[in-house]
Amino acid sequence: MIKPLKSDKGLTLIEILAAIVILSIILLSFLSFFRLSAKSNQTSEKIIDASYVAQSLMENMLSLSGTPLSKTELDDAAVTTLNNTENTNSNIISNSPLKIEGVSNEFYFELSIKEEEEVDNLFKLLVKIYDNKVNKDLEAQMETKFWLKGNIEDEE
Repeated sequence: MIKPLKSDKGLTLIEILAAIVILSIILLSFLSFFRLSAKSNQTSEKIIDASYVAQSLMENMLSLSGTPLSKTELDDAAVTTLNNTENTNSNIISNSPLKIEGVSNEFYFELSIKEEEEVDNLFKLLVKIYDNKVNKDLEAQMETKFWLKGNIEDEE
């Protein structure tokens, strides 16, 4: 038969301190995981926001697809389209190929439109999103090709 433990001694101070130290070590290791997880979530959120801005800018530019525009009209239409986008301010920094820079939702962006040499009226659209203009830490990048109906400039 097993004898029930009947002890009046209780726990000593050293045993309590040892238990507290062991629990503290375990809790500290978990806290570092939480800190790392929070930092990872913050980075992911920033990349998602930058990707959203890139996608919004690209979709607005693709709204020009199928429109009969000359290259100079494309320049003006691109800036007008971008500036009509919510929380966006942009300007042209180069015309050949077309490069536009600006700020959208606190992100700095560079957008370039270059005509493909192999196919008439086919343009390559590249959108780069940076954290800010000074550091230029690339947060997101998207690229696509789009078609313009009858490039008027080629006919002249």
